[in-house]
Amino acid sequence: MTFVKANGTHGPINRFHKSLIAARTSISVRVAVMLLALACMTFHAQAQTAAVMTYPINGSTLYTASVTFQWTAGVGADDHWLYVGTAFGQSNLFNAELGMATSQAVNNMPNGPVYARLWTRIGSIWYENDYSYSETAGGGTPAVLTSPPNNSTLTASSVTFQWSPGTGANDHWLYVGTASGQANIFDSELGMATSQVVNGIPNRVIYVQLWTRIGSTWYSNAYSFTVSAVGDDYPWKSATADGVNSYTHFYIRECTDFVAWRMNRDTGHTAPASFWFTDWMPNSGNVWGNAVNWETHAKALGYRVDSSPAVGAVAYFSYGHVAYVESINSDGSVNVSEYNYNLNNDYGYRTEVRNVTAFIHIVH
Repeated sequence: MTFVKANGTHGPINRFHKSLIAARTSISVRVAVMLLALACMTFHAQAQTAAVMTYPINGSTLYTASVTFQWTAGVGADDHWLYVGTAFGQSNLFNAELGMATSQAVNNMPNGPVYARLWTRIGSIWYENDYSYSETAGGGTPAVLTSPPNNSTLTASSVTFQWSPGTGANDHWLYVGTASGQANIFDSELGMATSQVVNGIPNRVIYVQLWTRIGSTWYSNAYSFTVSAVGDDYPWKSATADGVNSYTHFYIRECTDFVAWRMNRDTGHTAPASFWFTDWMPNSGNVWGNAVNWETHAKALGYRVDSSPAVGAVAYFSYGHVAYVESINSDGSVNVSEYNYNLNNDYGYRTEVRNVTAFIHIVH
């Protein structure tokens, strides 16, 4: 966190500097250093964290002149203070100490850029997080995603997104990506449609941005979801087994080709022509080859190989098999998706698997 000196302002910055001056005049430098080290040790031991704004989403457009800001309480917090202003770091729209409140309505917001600074006091120190928005009150309302609910967990790699049409809307556009603002999974202008099916969604956090054109101006609302899909989304499930996959160079419907597909999917590379994880990757003269070789090859390429399970990691079995970790159980066992476990070249899902030799962390 960075503290910005603001002479003559009323708020946590001024209070912080006053306390710092008093400390310098009352204790020696050596004692101050010892106390600071002790404070840092205590802070880390208790895993204290500053409050984080949860609504409105950072970078979003605000469409009403009255906005209720909401935030987490933080961990180990003793007080909160909110600035809202028309320039970065300013508080000309709102400036108040709020104690342990986790929301605050701010009225009479002007059109244009709006900046919020959320302060958290932990002990005697103030920490801040900054946010920015664009205010456009009146003139129609943009579409709002109605399904699935924001911040929910999606359990399929194919999802139907639905939204309200908005008022005064002339067009809609949908982004779905693996990072905020990106559209590497889906990117399409949709006219006045109010739903869209998106396929090939990877197991990870995804970001959705729903755009609405009102007149000549595009407005957006942003959403995020956690995807934990279980099921056979392998693109070549109906293809003849054991032929060479021309996109991955592994054998079709073998465990290695299925895991290669999942590695590509989880990085947003769902179009076969864009695959980056292949048998030849990284074109170093060596190949991943049969599953029995994967642990050695992964270590040679610098990937982390250990006994710690992670969702999306590769479960490696020394007898010559790899699988994809879907979830982790409380006892440390894992649930996996895989191909050809029973030598039938088909999809399988096993629960409470404990005999994993190692976990290879390629993407996760």
